[in-house]
Amino acid sequence: MLPYCSSDAPDVWLCLRGLMVGTMSLWTSVACVYLVYIMLPSSITSPHLRPNVVMVALAGIEIFLVLVRCLWLDAPKLMLGAKYCRGMQVAISCWLYGALACEITSKRVCLYGLLAPVLLGVAILMTADVIVMLDDPIVDCHHSSWLVMSLASATLAVSFAMSGSVVLREMKAAKSVQRHGIKGLLGISPNELEQSYKQLWLLLLANMISSLLQLSYDLYIAYIVVGDTNCATLFYDDDDGAIEQFIRLCITLGSFVYPEWVTLYVFYWIPRHHFGSNLDVPELDIVSDDDTYQLYYQPSPRHRSTPMLTATITTTTSLW
Repeated sequence: MLPYCSSDAPDVWLCLRGLMVGTMSLWTSVACVYLVYIMLPSSITSPHLRPNVVMVALAGIEIFLVLVRCLWLDAPKLMLGAKYCRGMQVAISCWLYGALACEITSKRVCLYGLLAPVLLGVAILMTADVIVMLDDPIVDCHHSSWLVMSLASATLAVSFAMSGSVVLREMKAAKSVQRHGIKGLLGISPNELEQSYKQLWLLLLANMISSLLQLSYDLYIAYIVVGDTNCATLFYDDDDGAIEQFIRLCITLGSFVYPEWVTLYVFYWIPRHHFGSNLDVPELDIVSDDDTYQLYYQPSPRHRSTPMLTATITTTTSLW
């Protein structure tokens, strides 16, 4: 219990950091379990909702690993698992919005000819990195696997930013001319367009902050820290360790805690607020041809006053 806490004076700030991150991780883990419990029944009958459940579940696994690391077990390998879950979340986001970007630009060949190989290759690299590190008996902050994982995560974040920027540009153009949809989206209301724009912006921001913080931290250790410096004092070796632990607290919150709060907000709270407190989802019918893949849905009884809407299959992954 409480691996960061001891009776030594320099460890007081370390203990405080562990307790703060652990407490936030505990409540976030409980929230993730509860949200998955709520979302799972709807996702069984509505396949397009399953990415939302997967994203929340990955958030719960990642934050649970951080929780165990802070409050129970002194095992650095737990954080590699957390980084792996974070990378998988970015990969899923990249695939969802990358598919939409390919639809918007009418370049479907890029989806399976470029985006899919990149995501698959990075996912395989991250998985292999985890396997190698788990087999290594000695793992500290200087282990090369940390940098490999951060580079892979940054690659995914950049890929997501590229595909997301295409979607954001089209959404912005639609808003500027006060249209009700964008290319490939028919009949989308201004509120829904604004909601989707906000969701994508939040995901882009969270993924870039998380990936860049992790990459900067590992690059700093790999190329700036001299020799086998004690992993407890990487930034500033003062008497009580306050500055060191404050820097580490900011990195941890930005890399692991904040992105998961954004994930819960984007993949649960916004959709829940849009469709109602019970996560009731209109019945969906998929209509496809050679050029378009669309979802037509009839509002549920509590939404009968709203007109029938049409949306592409990729954009509805964020709606409940």
